[in-house]
Amino acid sequence: MPKHRRHPYTRADLERWKAIAEANTPDTPTQEACEFAPQISSFTTLGGGIGVVVHVKLDNGETALLGMNPMIAKYLALNILAIGQRLGWLDKDNNFTL
Repeated sequence: MPKHRRHPYTRADLERWKAIAEANTPDTPTQEACEFAPQISSFTTLGGGIGVVVHVKLDNGETALLGMNPMIAKYLALNILAIGQRLGWLDKDNNFTL
């Protein structure tokens, strides 16, 4: 990586990842899916290269590796926080509500 770059990706990479994500967005899950979707019981993460890898363990004992470029990782994180606030799990500072 050249010394003048702080990140291993470019503005063009971000635009390309955004276009790919927008062109491949799956349908929004239904409320019924909440009842049947495998639940993540634990996870570990690693950031490196260009993105994040999440290793999840499901409640049925299976594991899966999920790779995310920085664009996907950012929007997933923001969506999880927004949903937590909207549903009342999290306050405006993203602390759990009791």
